[in-house]
Amino acid sequence: TEIADPNRNNNRRFIELYSPNKRGYVINESISLVKFRGGKNTHTENYVSLTGLRIDKNGFLLICNDTDLVDACEYTPGSSNNFLDDSMGKNDWAIAEVNIETPLTSRIIDIFGVPGKGAKNSNQNFVGGRAFRKARVNTPNGIWTIDEWIVAPSIGDTKYADSVGASETSPGCWYGAGMDCTEDLVGPPTVSPAPSSEADKNLNYRYDAAT
Repeated sequence: TEIADPNRNNNRRFIELYSPNKRGYVINESISLVKFRGGKNTHTENYVSLTGLRIDKNGFLLICNDTDLVDACEYTPGSSNNFLDDSMGKNDWAIAEVNIETPLTSRIIDIFGVPGKGAKNSNQNFVGGRAFRKARVNTPNGIWTIDEWIVAPSIGDTKYADSVGASETSPGCWYGAGMDCTEDLVGPPTVSPAPSSEADKNLNYRYDAAT
């Protein structure tokens, strides 16, 4: 429901997963969080197993670089070095049943992006920013659908602010879970309009990355 890549803030990067009906559940299914890096259509070793991890009482499971700095986060990528790196906003991400021997046959359960296409100059690019699921989307989708997401990249040298900071992310909170996440945003938003409040409530606003 949220992928956060705050500009120049590695320790506050995170990926937030949400389950509407498995609160407090320890995952026993063989599923993983998968990264397709740099336009590649295979994840090779870029995945973190979710088996054995616990979904919290609110329905969230977060993977982050620093559990002390990201609210509601209990897990880090462990030995998967640079899993949440400075290319997060250009990578493709998925929840999948991973087939280690033949990665291309892994079953995709939910996905952000199109593996093999490359996100650098696409409207899924959110480098220095974040992407989060629209509140109306309450089921996983194994086919990339941009209309299900709000993408808020670093705008760069424009009339907008330079980047989305860590204070404009909302770990452990999502409007689709019936929560008001406005108070979780510390400080004024650095992107206009605020991607976490009015845009999500209206459900129809989306940033397009510059090409």
